[in-house]
Amino acid sequence: MTERSKPKPALLAGAVVVLAVLALAVWWLVGSSDSDDSSAEPQYTPATPAVSSPAPSEPTTATPAPKVVTPKTAGPRSRPLTDEVRLAGGATAEVTKVERVRSEANLPGEVSAPALRFTVRATAGDEALDLSRVVVNAYYGTDRTPAIAITEPGGRPFEGSLRAGRSATGVFVFNVPPRERDRVQLEFSWSPKQRPVILTGDLS
Repeated sequence: MTERSKPKPALLAGAVVVLAVLALAVWWLVGSSDSDDSSAEPQYTPATPAVSSPAPSEPTTATPAPKVVTPKTAGPRSRPLTDEVRLAGGATAEVTKVERVRSEANLPGEVSAPALRFTVRATAGDEALDLSRVVVNAYYGTDRTPAIAITEPGGRPFEGSLRAGRSATGVFVFNVPPRERDRVQLEFSWSPKQRPVILTGDLS
């Protein structure tokens, strides 16, 4: 039998050298990779800015405007159509006659229609009465619709001045629909400082 040949020392030494070289190469590669990683600039990822939602506001409630309270003033008191009206300085006025007529349109704006003609007598008191300041108006219906004043037939408003104790007569014609005559009012006014006097009657 032949004996197994022993390895030569030169071959062993060469193998050791090759292993050493390989080990150095591996060490160098690993170290280079770590160096590259450590020298690289750090990556910066900007943080997404937080968007703050505005706090819910409380519902705005409109402040109501303050109510303006107008003090109630007593209006002129209505009295029966047959009552006597007391004017300034002791003077008086009263309705002496009411007639159903048909008005005659003679002036621009006048309309001929069923009407009522009122005869009013004014009497001065202790002093002279300025008749031009005595104004007579008429209204009808629950809504106090103003009646249209007409000059004819026979209209004769107050005029001039009336001496103390003397009397004068005025005639006033107003268009009033027959169906609205259950509530007719005559309004007497003679001074801006005095409330007018209203006389009310059923003339249907």
